[in-house]
Amino acid sequence: MERKTDRRSVKTRTAIKKAFSYLLEEKALHDITIKELTDLADIHRATFYSHYEDIYDLYRDFEHDIFEKLTFIFEDPSLTSYQSFYNALLDYMQDNPTLTKVLFLNPNETLDSPLLQNLMDYLVTACMNAWVEECDITEVPEKLEYFAYYRVHGIIAMMKHWVNSGYSMPLEELKKLVAGLDADVDSYMTLS
Repeated sequence: MERKTDRRSVKTRTAIKKAFSYLLEEKALHDITIKELTDLADIHRATFYSHYEDIYDLYRDFEHDIFEKLTFIFEDPSLTSYQSFYNALLDYMQDNPTLTKVLFLNPNETLDSPLLQNLMDYLVTACMNAWVEECDITEVPEKLEYFAYYRVHGIIAMMKHWVNSGYSMPLEELKKLVAGLDADVDSYMTLS
């Protein structure tokens, strides 16, 4: 569905997404109704349908917005190490509980949501690009590709567990754990 870009349309979509964000905090995606969403956003049902086909179309747009915000964070030039990269993601996750709901507590409770898959693909590519630069090589050897997938999927699984446990581990402790495990991966790579 093509999105309108005039100020009134942007304001309406913002109200819809704010209401949607609130509802995602309270319930699973498949339990959210258009009626409760439009009531909360204080708009008419027809207004909703002039912007979105259904609740899943809204969800895809919501995911797209989150991915854009994350890639903006990742493009920060001050993030010069893997640890600073993961710390920025963990900080953002803690400060934005809706993100974690969309990323890790999605309706089918898997690691294969489109948003999460896009995020993992982005991180794997960033990891391999960093190695190309650090090692002054033109192509990533197959072995390094495996390390990239291992590193990213492992850290994402830890983040999912952290969210599902209700943030039971303090953020700074989780950052130290991630840093230690990440350093172990780096040291294994140099030994191999």
